[in-house]
Formats: sequence, C-alpha cells, structure tokens
Amino acid sequence: MNHLKALDKCRILEEEYDIQMTEEIGEEMDRMCNLSQRILEEGLEKCRLEGRELDKIECIRNLMQSTGWSQTEAFKALKVAKTEWSRYSKLLEEKSLPSQSSEALTSTK
Repeated sequence: MNHLKALDKCRILEEEYDIQMTEEIGEEMDRMCNLSQRILEEGLEKCRLEGRELDKIECIRNLMQSTGWSQTEAFKALKVAKTEWSRYSKLLEEKSLPSQSSEALTSTK
C-alpha cells in the first residue's frame, strides 16, 4: 500500500509529470489524501467489527454444538446483551454452513 504524504505526491507530480503545483492544487491534494486515509481507517474499523461479530457467532455456535445448549443458554453464558439476541439469532441463521440446519443449531441435550 502506498503511504506517500501529500507533499511527496505533489513533488512527484511536478518532477515526474511536469504538473505545476499551485497552492490550490496542493490544498486539494492534501484534502484528497486525508479523505482517502479516513476511508481506509473506516474500512479497517468495519472489518474489525465484522470480524468480532463473526467470532462471537462462531463462539455461540461452538458452544451450542459442544454442550447441546439452546441459543438462549449460549447467549447467557457468553454474556450477549439481551437486546442483541434477536440480531444474533438472525446472524446465526444467515451465517450457518450449508450442511448445518437451524434445527442442528438450536437442538438441546
């Protein structure tokens, strides 16, 4: 990934592409670099959050499979906020492997 600073990019445009840099172009280049950095950071944060969510779904599923517990019992054991139970139930259904049925996920001992 290219992490050049705005000033370095301006210098490259001048030296390699013979584009005369003005203050206005320099300011615009700085804004674009800041925007692209913010977009990158937001994307990485979204990936981290999605990764955590997938980890939690996997933990819930593994706990249910290894203990025979219901979703509710797994949610309680993992201290999933009650307000999130419905959302995680839906995610468990959506993210289940094709070979797994929802019955297998919710079976009890």
